[in-house]
Amino acid sequence: GRMGEKALGRLEELMRDVCAEVGALRQRIERLEAGDRPCSREEVVGFLDQYRAGEALGAELFGSWAAATRDDSLRGSLRVLQLREAGHSRLLEERLKELGGSPQFRYPEGTLSQDVYGSCEKSDAEKLRAFLALVSPERVLAELDKTVARLCSDPETQALVCAIARDERATLELLQQECESRSA
Repeated sequence: GRMGEKALGRLEELMRDVCAEVGALRQRIERLEAGDRPCSREEVVGFLDQYRAGEALGAELFGSWAAATRDDSLRGSLRVLQLREAGHSRLLEERLKELGGSPQFRYPEGTLSQDVYGSCEKSDAEKLRAFLALVSPERVLAELDKTVARLCSDPETQALVCAIARDERATLELLQQECESRSA
């Protein structure tokens, strides 16, 4: 009768809701578990491409900043950082190509606003604070360490990224020291 159809309709609606919720939960669990499973080849290639682009961006940024600063000591440091980032970018691109990938990832224009770091209006102290706020050292290094662990399926890439991560740690420490010496 009529009552049965209505109840059935409600039951079907309820089932749909439950299925949707179970699906959403399963996705969340998969995402959580993905946090420490080994990277697939596609993920390794995607990571290398994005990391390569980021390092190229860093090299550009430190280059503009070195050209703009009036602080000779900071310029010396920035030039080392520029070279370091450019070298990382080249290594990551080589590894990407060895794995059959090609450099495709591009950060949108103005991601690290070159104009800010290349400007002579902003002080070095302001630039240091802005950079460290944007590239939070603890977060960046923790993310990198997590990724290094997941690269176990590709020992060569893992060793490469692990060594680069050590450089990144040194870079961020140097910038933190420069920042602290200016706010002292």
